[in-house]
Amino acid sequence: MLIYLAMQDTSCERDRLAEIYEKYKNQMFALANSILGDVRDSEDVVHEAFVAMIPYIDRLPEEAAHPKVRAFALTLAESKALDLYRKRKRRKLVFWDDAFDENTAVPFYDPVTEGSDIAKAIANLSPSDSRLLMWRFDVGLTTKEIAKILGKKEGTVTRAITRAKERLAKELEKEGVSIK
Repeated sequence: MLIYLAMQDTSCERDRLAEIYEKYKNQMFALANSILGDVRDSEDVVHEAFVAMIPYIDRLPEEAAHPKVRAFALTLAESKALDLYRKRKRRKLVFWDDAFDENTAVPFYDPVTEGSDIAKAIANLSPSDSRLLMWRFDVGLTTKEIAKILGKKEGTVTRAITRAKERLAKELEKEGVSIK
């Protein structure tokens, strides 16, 4: 927390960032952890999200409890978590052990790729689909709140969520998860 505050120019910005941090750090952590399934990585993601928030702090509404501030904080956490998840999915991690000869690579256990089938399926969705589903079902925003944040009609958001759920169901079927 002190690192974020030291990066701010004015005490007003420091106070706002501290207020936002205290208000949303747990929600951001829960969101990141639901994607990654790893406590340390989720903590790192929250910190990365706050560092990414610093340049935009003066553009956010004054009130920390404002829905746009919450949405921005959670979107940053979600984006950073999905970035890490996708990065790990693409990268093959290996380690070397004295028990193996130097030509034998053994895959390193990665809790993300070995973790939740739902997290894998969500990571395979488009960013807009995954964001809608996370906002609606993980964060608990109503369709009305999401519509307000996105500047769209509530019916449009409802249809988009329905379509995103259908695409998630298809991804889960690919993962071999029965949804019924």
